[in-house]
Amino acid sequence: MDDVGGSEEQRAEACVLGALVGDAACLTTHWCYNDDFESKLGGGDPEFREPPLNGFYQASSGSQTCYGDHTLVVLNSLVDSGGVLDGQDLATKTYEYFKHADDYAFFRQHRDSITKDTMPIPGKWMHGSFVKFLAAYDCGTAWNLCAADDKQIDACTKLPPLIVAYAGRTELLPRVAEAVGLFHSTDDATIGALIWAMILQKLLDGCAPMDAVTAAHDSIKKGSDATAAELPAEVRRFYAMKLRETMAAAKKDVDHKEFCKSAGGIS
Repeated sequence: MDDVGGSEEQRAEACVLGALVGDAACLTTHWCYNDDFESKLGGGDPEFREPPLNGFYQASSGSQTCYGDHTLVVLNSLVDSGGVLDGQDLATKTYEYFKHADDYAFFRQHRDSITKDTMPIPGKWMHGSFVKFLAAYDCGTAWNLCAADDKQIDACTKLPPLIVAYAGRTELLPRVAEAVGLFHSTDDATIGALIWAMILQKLLDGCAPMDAVTAAHDSIKKGSDATAAELPAEVRRFYAMKLRETMAAAKKDVDHKEFCKSAGGIS
C-alpha cells in the first residue's frame, strides 16, 4: 500500500480538517447502528444524508456533532495557549461552551424528561461524559477532578488537534493522557486514546492507514521511536497486545461495538 502523500504540514492540516469534515458528514446518521441502516439508506450515501436518519436530535446538516464541537474546543484552547496543552484552560473552555452553547439549550433544559416518544429533540445531543463533567463542575469540583467514569469513544475523537500539536515529540503520550483524564477517569479510555494517538502519529509520518496500524504496533512493542520509548516496557507490551486485538478484529470485519471494545475496552 502506498504511503500518504503531501508534506508533513499538509498531512497535519488534513488530520484536523478531516476529523471535522468527517464528523459533520455523519451528523445526520449519528448513532445509526441498527441492522436495517443500509436498507434505510436506499442505496444512497450516508454522508450529509438528507432527510436525516438521526433519530436522537435535529441539527443543521454540515454542522458538528457533540464530538466535533469538542474537537474545536480543543483546537481553540491549543491556539490560545500557544500550541501547548493547558489543562485548566481546556477544562474551562469545555465547560463554558457546553454550558452555554445555544445548540445544546433544549438538551440541557429537558435532559431528564427526554423519551423515545419525544425524540428527535431540537438542537444537539450532549454525550454522557460531558453531562457528568458539567454536573461535577457545577457542584464546585476542582477543574481537574471533574472526569466521568466513562470509557466511550469520545476519549479519542477530540484528539487530532492535540496529536498534531505534539506529533514527533516525547510529550505526545503524556499530554494525550492528561487531556483524556480531564473528562474520562477510566484506564480503558486512556489506553484507547494512547493507541489511537500512536496510529495517528504514524499517519502524520506518511504511512498508509493499515501500515500505520502495523507500524504503531511495532513501535509500541519494540520502543523503537522517541514517543513509544518513553513508555515502560510492561506498558508497551500491554498496549501492543491491545493493538494486536484491534488489528485482528478489523480483519474479521466485526461490528462497530466489538471493534471498539477490542481497542482498549471502549464501547
